[in-house]
Amino acid sequence: MIELQLASGDGWTLSRARDRETGAARLVVAVASADLTDVRRRLAVAGSVCGPHLAPALDAVALGNGGVGVVLALPGGPSLAEVVARRGNLTAGEVVTLVVPLARTLAALRGRGVSVAGVDAACVWLSRAGRPVLLPILGGAPSDGDVVGLAALAAELLDRSSPGAAAVAAAVNAFAADGSDGEGLARALLRATPALPIAAVALHRPASRRRLVRLGRARPVVAVVVVALVAVGLGGLWARHDGGDAVFAAPPLTHRTVPSPSATVPSWLSVMAALERARARAYASDDAAMLDDVYANGSRVGAADRRLLNRMAQRKQRAVGLRAYVQGAVVLAAGDERVTLRVTDALTAYDVIGPAGHVLRHGLGRPARDWLVTLVRTDAGWRIWSISGQ
Repeated sequence: MIELQLASGDGWTLSRARDRETGAARLVVAVASADLTDVRRRLAVAGSVCGPHLAPALDAVALGNGGVGVVLALPGGPSLAEVVARRGNLTAGEVVTLVVPLARTLAALRGRGVSVAGVDAACVWLSRAGRPVLLPILGGAPSDGDVVGLAALAAELLDRSSPGAAAVAAAVNAFAADGSDGEGLARALLRATPALPIAAVALHRPASRRRLVRLGRARPVVAVVVVALVAVGLGGLWARHDGGDAVFAAPPLTHRTVPSPSATVPSWLSVMAALERARARAYASDDAAMLDDVYANGSRVGAADRRLLNRMAQRKQRAVGLRAYVQGAVVLAAGDERVTLRVTDALTAYDVIGPAGHVLRHGLGRPARDWLVTLVRTDAGWRIWSISGQ
């Protein structure tokens, strides 16, 4: 249930809401004229590469007006708009604390082809510990606007009378026109003046809507509807439960193109990527036999995965959009017939489709994490024997 609109921008609105079932406070971002699959993919990418300075998404659903609603948990503290409305602008040291981690977060997103459309005081919040947290109001193709917006926000909120303000102002002004280098902005600010904790006053009620909208540089309102939260996972294997985070969807793999053994040492990153894509294709086709391209005969983890996929197939369900992005594969032990790897991967967002073709459940994937994976050489190629968490 929507309680208060906080800010709006070019094609999006941000509102404070409350879950009807649990009563928990939420934030809802409504994005106009957006494709649900694309929004969920970009949220997955964002979650996989960013740490505690980007708020995780709880759900993303289609809205009746052709847009998409993204449900976020509150970061725990007040928004920057609330802080500034009650205590005034930030000192130079506070600006460094605010901007440096957010600039690096934007740089990490840019590296995966994602940009943030909303970078203003209503879209930056503080955690309970005072850590700056950016809401994932995602734009389209990467642009310089996100870092430019962050630099402009820093310049707007800087207390020019505070110690180090001149150096901080010079640093942010240099990036206010050319915002292609978020990492460069972070380094420039760290050289300008020492960072100081952001002093937030105790807040007993939201700041006035007029103040919030002014700081958010509001634009016309986009309709927001009540969003029901959905949490679902494929369960079991690789502890792949939904956490609102995941990665870029890899291209589909044609059947039986997992790398075969050869006399040369293979690229283990390529081998693992191919195996994980083969698994995703099996779930998209609800065909457990296709897992022969993933697991060696006798693998216990393979048997568990087949049972899970068979249960879905009996219900005529399939997982569409399920992909794993393999970020690293480090050899821990290797022989001619067996290799043990430390694999870093993340899971994309996906939809569970029912027999009538309708979306039954949404899965928002999970962020990157490490696994110990043992592969064995078979006549058909390298296959997974075992997987365990680190």
